[in-house]
Formats: sequence, C-alpha cells, structure tokens
Amino acid sequence: MERIIIGIHGLGNKPAPGLLHAWWRRSLHEGFRAIGHPRRNLPLATVYWADLLHRAPENPAITDPRDPLFLKEPYRPSSGKPSPHGAPVGRRIIDLFEKPLKRMELDENGTVWKHLNDLVLRNFFQELEAYYANSLEIAPGAAVPYRDIVRRRLSTMLQAHREKEILLIAHSMGSIIAYDVLALCAPEIRIHTLITIGSPLGIPFVMQKIRQEQNLPRGARLAVPENVGCWINLADPADKVAFDCHLGDDFAANSRAVFASDAAVFNDYAIDGERNAHKSYGYLRTPELALTCFEFLTQGQSAGAIRRSDLLNRLRDGALRLLRLG
Repeated sequence: MERIIIGIHGLGNKPAPGLLHAWWRRSLHEGFRAIGHPRRNLPLATVYWADLLHRAPENPAITDPRDPLFLKEPYRPSSGKPSPHGAPVGRRIIDLFEKPLKRMELDENGTVWKHLNDLVLRNFFQELEAYYANSLEIAPGAAVPYRDIVRRRLSTMLQAHREKEILLIAHSMGSIIAYDVLALCAPEIRIHTLITIGSPLGIPFVMQKIRQEQNLPRGARLAVPENVGCWINLADPADKVAFDCHLGDDFAANSRAVFASDAAVFNDYAIDGERNAHKSYGYLRTPELALTCFEFLTQGQSAGAIRRSDLLNRLRDGALRLLRLG
C-alpha cells in the first residue's frame, strides 16, 4: 500500500506555507542522513493553519527585528553537536511551572494564560483560548468558528489520503488538533503511526477541555483514539510547552492495546547561540523520529533494496555537491 507522511505545525506565526513545507522536508532529510539512510523521495504533505490567526506570514526577507513579520527562528541545519549526557531531565522546568499549571485545571472559564510570566507559555495559552472558544474575530463584528476550520483542514487532508498508510506528525498545539480530529472528526480514518512532538496534551487544563468535549466526567482518564495503530510521543525535557513529557500515564490504551509510548529526545535547534527546545525543525531531525519514519516508509522492503536505495541517494547527493562546487 502507498504510504505518506502528513505533518501539522504548532502555535505562532509561520513562514509562508511553501517555505514551511520545504523546511520541514529539509529537517526530515537531515534526520534520515543522521541515521545513515539518506532519502531524496519523501512523500510529505503538510497542513497549514497559521493564516487563521495571522494576516501575513513571517518573511525571511525582512531584516528589521522590530517588524512584526520578522522571522526570528528560520530553519538552520544541525550544528552536529552531540546531545548532552547526565544533565537534569527538566526538573527545574517542572518545578518552575508545576503550581501555575495545576491551577489552570481549576480555571476552566478564565483566561488561564494570565497566570503565567513566561512569554512562550503565555502566547501558547492565548492561542489555545481562541481554539476552545471556537470564535475568532477576523474583522470588527465578524467572527468565524476558528476551531472548526482548523480541524476541517486536517480532516480534509486525511480524507484525501485515506487509501494510503498514514504517518501523522503533530507538533505542539498541532498535537491537540490532531488528537481532537482523530477522536471526534475522522475516527474512521486509520492512522498507522501518530508521532507527537513537543506536545502539551498532558497539561491538566488541556486534558480537562478534551474531557468536556467528549462528555467525560472530571478526572476521567482519556484514551488513545481507536483509529491509531501506534503512538510515539517525543519530548525534550527542556521544552516548556511539553510540560508533561509522559503521555503514557495520561492516556489509556485503546481497544487494540495501543498506548502512547514516550521517549525523551534532544532538540538541537539553536539560533544565534540560543537553543529553543520546542522548535519543530530540531524535533523533526532527531534520530528517534527519523528511525520511526524510515521504518514506516521501508516496511516490507528487503535489506538489499534498502541498501541499493541508500547507495543511489548517496551518489545523487555527491553529484549535487560536485555540481554546486563546480
């Protein structure tokens, strides 16, 4: 059966859809090369929804940092530095945000982001608030059902590829959208593998909102959507948005005994010497994600066929390098 990787991005403004798609593809290729399996033919489709909250995309041509469309964090190739060993696994992050995040579970009707001093989390909860309100004012006095539109974009993409094996990569708030769509909007579409990266699905406020929409009692344990065949959750312990790195103890297995499998990874994205452990590009090139995607794409292929493909792709890479140097 034909296979495809579908990606959905996370919170915040983004570069234009075509550029973001190209940067996701480059990041995935980096990961494949890092595990020794370069691949030039990558079946990738991406779902874009940043335009619903932002009137214009971030623009890499803008050089003035004061411009609201200045692109602060463009794609950058990996520095190649190895991941740290023996470092604390995010305990300071957990200690810093544990009390305000627990308080958010009680503040179901208020503006929870006002409790936070951290800019990253405050921006996240502002967008999340618009999502759960299902109302976005696009002009004075004119509102659209924001949540419905976002979900429809992912549902439409999944419907278009429903005859294929699907691996879905969902980053940040995109993982909330993906979970809701799989559980509520498109439960009939089989997902071979779901990969969540930098996911906030374990935050108590988010889990309670999901329970409310699914008409579950307060405190009930959520479950892996029935149409998911494998769920891998990747989180860098320093990622502030993925506050709860472990979703396996928050989501019960579905009727097919599929549970959320958690793995701590190192997100190496950095710009001007400053690391952002939440950035999608860094997650997309982690060896853990690359290996999962590689195994998905090569399922059923012989070892010999994989070796020949790898050799061909290395030769192509070498030829392209020579052409650029010439």
